[in-house]
Amino acid sequence: MGRKTLGWLIPEKIPGFRADFYDKLSEKISRMYKELADDITKKMKHGSILDVRTGPGHLPIEITKRSPKVKITGIDLTEKMIEIAKKKAENAGFIGRVYFEVGDGNKLRYEDNTFDLVVSSGSFHHWKNPVRVLNECYRVLKPEKEAWIYDFDKKEIYEVYNETRN
Repeated sequence: MGRKTLGWLIPEKIPGFRADFYDKLSEKISRMYKELADDITKKMKHGSILDVRTGPGHLPIEITKRSPKVKITGIDLTEKMIEIAKKKAENAGFIGRVYFEVGDGNKLRYEDNTFDLVVSSGSFHHWKNPVRVLNECYRVLKPEKEAWIYDFDKKEIYEVYNETRN
């Protein structure tokens, strides 16, 4: 697997001073978040979801719009991203319905068997140790539940999946 650093982009964490830029950039693909939220809420009408590397919180907010009985928590390594996500949730009137906090997918603070679904969108290709993050995602999932990882680099996802099977 070849990981690349693209100038200012540090794998696993977007520097805080770039968070506003990333937020504006991610708004350009808001249709993607709406479509993902549609897919997720077809399956999840209630329960708890963890969004790993939530960025500015677009996906949790879209899920909350569609499914008021779902409790969703978004985590990200960048404090500024969490500030932006919390402000978006407040502006949407979702305080108390969607939660955001600084957190690391490599070492989730949640107990085993906590969530009904774990999702991540567009961040997998930044993970330094994707197997560790996936193991953590599965650890916090309730038995027989799923993790849905959406990313642009499908080839890398399949490589990591095959590594875990060997």
